[in-house]
Amino acid sequence: MYSRLAHSIQFLVLEQAYLKKAGVLVHCHAGVSRSPAICLAYLMSTAKTSLNSCYDYLMKIQPNISPNFGFLTDLEEYGKSLPFDLPDNDFTNLSNVQLEALLHKN
Repeated sequence: MYSRLAHSIQFLVLEQAYLKKAGVLVHCHAGVSRSPAICLAYLMSTAKTSLNSCYDYLMKIQPNISPNFGFLTDLEEYGKSLPFDLPDNDFTNLSNVQLEALLHKN
């Protein structure tokens, strides 16, 4: 999966721009492991924050996620490959509007 993360994120960013903030649906068969992993990578790269912070936020809005260990390992490696540091941020108290503003600021 690691080799596909950058391509997936690029696709999501382009689709998001094309749809003018209308939203992009990311899905897989069960919606528990693969699609949350892609969403986590997207959050890490656009919000420029750590895997742990992004995971906590995603759990807040979709509590049944459970990316497998391999995907989590890939996400840690992906975070190390990004050209900026990933600080821990507390997204748990942000509203969806606030998070949306943060994602589009970067």
